Amino acid sequence: MLHKVSPKFFVAVLAVVLVGVVGFSAYKNSGLSSDGSDSSALCPQATPPEVDFTVLNDVYTVFRQQSVYQSKVAKPDILLRGALKTIFGFVGVNEKSIPDWATDMVDQQIAAGQVDFGVIQKVYERMVQDPAYSVLQNPQRRQDLFESAVNGIIKAIGDPFASYYNADLYNSGASDSSGKYEGIGVSTRDENNETIIATVFAGSPAEKAGLKSGDVLIKVDGKSIEGCSRFQLTQKIRGEAGTTVVITVRHMNGAVENMPVVRGQIRQNVVSSCPGAPLPDERGNSTIDLPFDCPIRDQDGNFVQGVLYIKMNEFSEQVPRDFAAILQGVPRQNYARGIIIDLRGNPGGLVQATLEVIDYFLPAGATILIQEDKEGRETALTYQNYDLATDVPIVVLVGRDPQQRQGSVDNSYSASEVFAGALRDNGRAVIIGESATGGKGTVNMTYPLRNGKYGALYIAIGLWKTPNGDFIERIDTDGDGYKETGGLMPDILVTWSDDDYAAFAHNTQWDPVLFRALDELLP
Repeated sequence: MLHKVSPKFFVAVLAVVLVGVVGFSAYKNSGLSSDGSDSSALCPQATPPEVDFTVLNDVYTVFRQQSVYQSKVAKPDILLRGALKTIFGFVGVNEKSIPDWATDMVDQQIAAGQVDFGVIQKVYERMVQDPAYSVLQNPQRRQDLFESAVNGIIKAIGDPFASYYNADLYNSGASDSSGKYEGIGVSTRDENNETIIATVFAGSPAEKAGLKSGDVLIKVDGKSIEGCSRFQLTQKIRGEAGTTVVITVRHMNGAVENMPVVRGQIRQNVVSSCPGAPLPDERGNSTIDLPFDCPIRDQDGNFVQGVLYIKMNEFSEQVPRDFAAILQGVPRQNYARGIIIDLRGNPGGLVQATLEVIDYFLPAGATILIQEDKEGRETALTYQNYDLATDVPIVVLVGRDPQQRQGSVDNSYSASEVFAGALRDNGRAVIIGESATGGKGTVNMTYPLRNGKYGALYIAIGLWKTPNGDFIERIDTDGDGYKETGGLMPDILVTWSDDDYAAFAHNTQWDPVLFRALDELLP
């Protein structure tokens, strides 16, 4: 039986996020000590928790009870032997050379007829005492081993989009894809063992303080960043709005400068358009960060009129407001001939944001998507709050991002697939791309392990279908190793020719997929 529900209720109950990539939220950092100095390391090396393979029992239980892939959870003997193979493989012992004492212990546990990874813990404890496995004396290597074992179980279970976050990663704060955080407003890149400011966001505290793209980060609050991971450095720089962090940089001219920056709320622009419109919260015009020059030109180099191009990098919390600002801020005659929505390289994002933007283009009561839970029950989601552009022709671009911009992935995934599928199945859009989309159509949830001490699991608890009932998730329906269903096949396939690649090498504005979209709207 197919039930229809309000998506706000649905999302509130599941608290789910459609994502392909995980980021990090704000870290509350009070800044300098009372005397303004501190000689200790910025990123002291924390001792990881002692390895406890009984945590694998928790991993197994979560998958058995919550995962939409629970029917594919391997038999106990496969999982236990797989874990044994993993820990010995980690220390360089192949499967045939695993000592008999270890194999016997696992075989006895299997004969008992239950899954208990406590036996793996006993094997591990004996290995730690054996000089032959001296690599396990290193705490970090022991932690690496534990993570390998968890990832081995995930692989055996077969959830293609499940992830394990270690304790550092999970406790640093997994992103809620809000598109905002409290910090200074820069992105960085690593180059020649240095951390370099790649981008300074327009209007950000960093820009106001005078930080520039190309500056090399040396210290934070007087402490060297040497030895900091990207995640640790992010934690130390971000912090509560109104607090001050001192960033020491080496400018491109070689001068070293201590630069106090007052943290603020940072809103990242993930939507851009041509023509442009003012974005909310004084974040400038939506033409900022476009992948193309504006106005856009067609294949013959002519300026295009009457078409609105919108590039969406992800579905973050602010996207519905930005999208509405563009649709309402750009004069209607400037997109009377149609809208091109570019989702190439989009990894996904928030369910609620996705539903709201879809609703701008659909009539009241239209089905947006169908969710199937682990028991096979289906629920249809509808929306009926907004009607901003329900009669304008739309083309949706999917696939890889030819510009390969920062944050993009190798295809369109998750929320972007929900978006494209909903518009096509309701007769509102034509999909154009080079190949089928990525096929990430799961409802996901994060489950902490031992209150986060051992990290967390991110697993699929449901599957998405398009309004016509097509699975978005790539699924092997008959067990032959080939995933017969899933992903969205474009209505119009575009293949890059050798001439296209040559033209792109000389001019990154060259885009045969975009040109085909313009042909669709401008016959």
